[in-house]
Amino acid sequence: MTHRILKFNVTLVGEKKSGKSFLFPIIDGTNTSTRLEIISDVEADTDILLTDFHLPIEQKAAKAHTMVSDGIVGVFDVTAEVSFETLRDFLLSVESTNQAKGTVLVIGHDRGNSPRAIFGDTINDFANRIGATYLETSSKFVKGLDIMMRRFAGNLIRNTGM
Repeated sequence: MTHRILKFNVTLVGEKKSGKSFLFPIIDGTNTSTRLEIISDVEADTDILLTDFHLPIEQKAAKAHTMVSDGIVGVFDVTAEVSFETLRDFLLSVESTNQAKGTVLVIGHDRGNSPRAIFGDTINDFANRIGATYLETSSKFVKGLDIMMRRFAGNLIRNTGM
């Protein structure tokens, strides 16, 4: 079997203080694509090019980027209801116009600075409605992000037929 490196273009969205740069410290917040390498045990190494957009400020540019990307990673702060609502509204608007053609991963991040404002049932119902995978992390313990990103990469591979 020949070793392959697969490359995917992914839109990273969320409010400015949602935790994107904590979860993905390699991003620089300038809308430039940043390479995230995911090692796969099965098929191939996967390079994900993340392009970061701050909602709601850069919503128009983010929507345009979803049209050419293979997937979306959305991050929101579970301690700020408006953070979830902003991401939810963006993803619903993308879904309603059929701009999202790929895999969606929603990450709820607990920045640990306030009581929780949005809870599991609401988030899970929304993720199921749009066919997204949901992961929750915290600033104290980033649990499962590496495994979820591997699963996300596998879904990208399946959804694009590579």
